[in-house]
Amino acid sequence: QRMIYAEYSGVLFTQDPAAGGLALIELVQGTAEKLVSGAVHPESFRFGRVSGKIITKAEPPINLAPLLVLGRQAEELFGVPQDIEWVYTAGEFKLVQCRDITQLFTDGSTRSLRESEIARLVTLAKHTSPDEVAFAKTEMSELLPRPTPLSLSLMESITGDGGSVDLALRSLGLGWSSQPGKSYITTVFGRLYVNKSDQKARAIKIGPLAARRLRNADAIENHFRQKFLPCFLHEVRLGEVMHYDELSTVDLFRVLERQYLNFVRYTHREVDIVNIVASFHLERARTLLEAEGLNAPSYLGNIPETEEIRARLHAQNTKHSDRRAILMAGIGHRAAFDYELSEPRYREGKAKIDHLADHSPPITQPRSIDLKLAELGDALETAVLTARRFQTLKEDAKHHSLRELALLRQIVLAVDERIGLRGLSFFLTFDELLTLRYQPVDALRDIAAERQSTRETLLRIPSLASALTVRDLERLSAGDAMIPHDGHTIRGTRVSGANDLSGRACFVDIAIAERGEEIPGFRDGDIIVAAMMSPAWAPYFARSGGLVCEVGGWLSHTAILARELGVTMLVGTSNVETIHDGDLLQGQPDGTVEIVTDKVRIAAAA
Repeated sequence: QRMIYAEYSGVLFTQDPAAGGLALIELVQGTAEKLVSGAVHPESFRFGRVSGKIITKAEPPINLAPLLVLGRQAEELFGVPQDIEWVYTAGEFKLVQCRDITQLFTDGSTRSLRESEIARLVTLAKHTSPDEVAFAKTEMSELLPRPTPLSLSLMESITGDGGSVDLALRSLGLGWSSQPGKSYITTVFGRLYVNKSDQKARAIKIGPLAARRLRNADAIENHFRQKFLPCFLHEVRLGEVMHYDELSTVDLFRVLERQYLNFVRYTHREVDIVNIVASFHLERARTLLEAEGLNAPSYLGNIPETEEIRARLHAQNTKHSDRRAILMAGIGHRAAFDYELSEPRYREGKAKIDHLADHSPPITQPRSIDLKLAELGDALETAVLTARRFQTLKEDAKHHSLRELALLRQIVLAVDERIGLRGLSFFLTFDELLTLRYQPVDALRDIAAERQSTRETLLRIPSLASALTVRDLERLSAGDAMIPHDGHTIRGTRVSGANDLSGRACFVDIAIAERGEEIPGFRDGDIIVAAMMSPAWAPYFARSGGLVCEVGGWLSHTAILARELGVTMLVGTSNVETIHDGDLLQGQPDGTVEIVTDKVRIAAAA
């Protein structure tokens, strides 16, 4: 093939292999032959993966923005992050090779999981303006702040296409932009958020005819309280007295599927109908009150007593010996986070109910607000009373429906024990759990265990802000991936490995590396430090405590080999010459290497 004369050439990673929120460009003058062979150290520049904003302090010798655009087009075309070789000539970029990036963030370390999570989130929000809120916590985050996969899948079924929200809207004759197979909720480091762009796309449209239907509040409330609720409570009571451990495995899975689908498609549809109507009437009353210059909360806050408050008040005002029975009957099916299926219900343990009976803060009887609603006029008075009533109905609808959710948890626990998952059922989705009636449990046990471990790791990472932009995620990724050099710090870019560097330095002269000679004085566990890593040293890599070098890049042979062996490797390391043979080194997650020899000696002397 005819070669293209290159003023500059290099590699573009549309997703930086070390930082999920960034793109990485490495370049050299002339052709990229020496870059690929690892003979020269390229200049590296990092950019926000979506924003395109440069992260590194140094400015590139040419404008790389057009190259980033080409990279995004290639990634969109192939559907996954791309590793692209490019040349620059006569003021234009030309792509000479493009392939999928493999082995991204697979070592299982906390840092790897964090960057993998950032990469996933940035991909979800790639069509969002960099400074627009991409992910936000909502009221659903209060209900289910840190969902297990099973609970998240339930919530996705409720909010997704064909779920209870969708069915409720259809029942009310309301339109929205349904997106088949897609839910607008997600997790961010194990916490529940909504994807704002998807949420906006699903905005509910209420036309004049639909609004007239929603105003028929009496019919909607009567349907729930007089038709749906009696039948629902009858069915739930039957379910609560069943002995699921006595069912055959086939019947047990059949009951699980039926109860799950009933909750999503029928029970919660009725709940969501109430939710939608309650929201409509509350907003309508608020708007009307404010139009009259009135303080809306003063009129809308005095709602009728809910079922839950009634039970708690009853227990509170009864002698202590009777409180447990009252609470068990009234709220025993509830939990601190009701929609988290892995969380035990209050009735599952005597200690929980006793704690509620003994330590719950007093509940104050709702006080009447002495407002003369009649003076508002008939229309406004009716709007206010309807809004109040539907707030109570909304809470009662949820309260009653959670009896079926508690029942669903009971069935999941029975299935979990029957098939021997030992609690791992909560780390599968409902679809996955239901497939275990047809396939061996081992097929999904490892997946569930890995999810459990990943969730625990992510939840150890401090929670982020309640509203996040793409640029926030890019900054988070850049914080560990690239901190500007101060001229003295030893710092490189991690291209491989799960473990932080910690051990004795074995410094190797560049001449030995160039000749590929054996490393003198090497001991197992030593961190090999050199200006350049020799491919001949491959037998040492797996025995080493890590690799630190100046020359090299993501495509150098030694970097690829280190990744294959799972050895921690830093390339492009500054100030390597300040490390001496025998120094004790301690690496940090951001690629900084600290010489701790003197500190250890001082501590020993003390």
